[in-house]
Amino acid sequence: MRVLALCTMLMFVALWWQMTAQYRWIGIVYPDKTNLSQSIQIGKFASLERCRAASIATIRKAYPNGDYECG
Repeated sequence: MRVLALCTMLMFVALWWQMTAQYRWIGIVYPDKTNLSQSIQIGKFASLERCRAASIATIRKAYPNGDYECG
């Protein structure tokens, strides 16, 4: 029983650690949305909103036919 409780507690700690990581989102821009084999990693971001904003700004500035993803 103690082993089960310890394992459960460790699982919750690991999950909490992963969820509170400082940089959770990685921004990737595809210069040509018809060719997704070419990509540029533009940075790591603390929130999805910041990742989206930076990705969209990069596309507007340099890659008008581009696309992006945050993951």
